Amino acid sequence: MSDSFTLVSRSILEKPFYKDSETVHLLLHLHFRMRHKENVFQLENGEIVTVAPGQVVVSKRQIEKETGIDKTTAYRILDRLEAVGEVSQVKRPDYRLITLKNRVARKKSEPPLSRGSEPGY
Repeated sequence: MSDSFTLVSRSILEKPFYKDSETVHLLLHLHFRMRHKENVFQLENGEIVTVAPGQVVVSKRQIEKETGIDKTTAYRILDRLEAVGEVSQVKRPDYRLITLKNRVARKKSEPPLSRGSEPGY
């Protein structure tokens, strides 16, 4: 895919949904798939969509295929994530345009930290 990475804040440990593994899995998946620069996509239905940094376009079929989470469950999780302010959504019949609210910009690969160079290790 890419040699970039996404930082995830430890504050996720304090979120009310943290013990729900499917919710955490889906949120992390969205962070990994979000765009880091603006792109224009043509969807399967022919529609042209502009996706800004911090956004991702997903369909039920795509989410299920990429995460293993049942498509109906995934869309229900997205609605819960929206209710707690983690994402906002533009809902269309064939897809959803998801904006991650508390994102951290993606960064190009950097040398890994050596063990012991970061507090907490």
